[in-house]
Amino acid sequence: AEPLCVAGAIATGNTLAPVAGCYLLRRYGFDNALDRVRDVLLLASLGSAVAMTISATNGVVALALARIVPWNAFASVWWVWWIGDAMGVLFVAPLLLTWTAGGRKQGRADAGLLELAVLGAVLVLAASASFLSNSPLRLSVYPFVIWIALRFMQRETTTAVAVVSAIGIWATAHGHGPWVAGSLDTRLLQLDSWMWVLAITALVLCAVAAERRAARTELQRLLRATRDSAERLQEAFLPEFLPRRPGLRCDVLYTPAEREDLIGGDWYDAFVLSEIGRAHV
Repeated sequence: AEPLCVAGAIATGNTLAPVAGCYLLRRYGFDNALDRVRDVLLLASLGSAVAMTISATNGVVALALARIVPWNAFASVWWVWWIGDAMGVLFVAPLLLTWTAGGRKQGRADAGLLELAVLGAVLVLAASASFLSNSPLRLSVYPFVIWIALRFMQRETTTAVAVVSAIGIWATAHGHGPWVAGSLDTRLLQLDSWMWVLAITALVLCAVAAERRAARTELQRLLRATRDSAERLQEAFLPEFLPRRPGLRCDVLYTPAEREDLIGGDWYDAFVLSEIGRAHV
């Protein structure tokens, strides 16, 4: 029932908020893959909390100026608006960003498809038991979401959070689950606070696991580079062939101290003494 000018003002604020969030994230070097803890914190703070104050403030001011919402209800309406927009960014944006970041950035998970399928099925069952019944089982999904975050990549983690969130929102809106008392806004706000903790926990743990994998890969690369350099250095010092003398055959057996190593710390050489040197010997 808003006038066209109010609807246009709200639409403008709802557009400026994500544009501002995108600008802030790019300014501080945000990576869409969300494979660093830094990127998760940037999205939660700048992209979600800070940027969405624009849409909430602009929207409530427009409604109050049009006398659709009384000024004395400004704080409560603003809070509901901001929670909805901020949580929307936190739940939907990671899912879109990680699935469009490209497979190259995602890398390889520590587990296989069978483990993922089993975990996914158990997670859906746990979420259904938590929200489609009146039993206080809100924390039953946490172990499985944490497992997925530590064992798999960002795509699987954000998908798991989205599935749990979808089940929780539908159940709460229809009067099921742990939050059944109070108005719909109150119940959804309680659910949002719980989902915020779940999403941040999953994204941070997944980013920590991704940073660990990246550090391990970089360490392996450095070890290979160091080993290659040592091999080239040793090949430069070792003789290509041993001297050949009538009545004398030179043989050599080069064995590193460790079986998995191909190089050692010693070098050898064989050479023919000069006539003067042989006379002294």
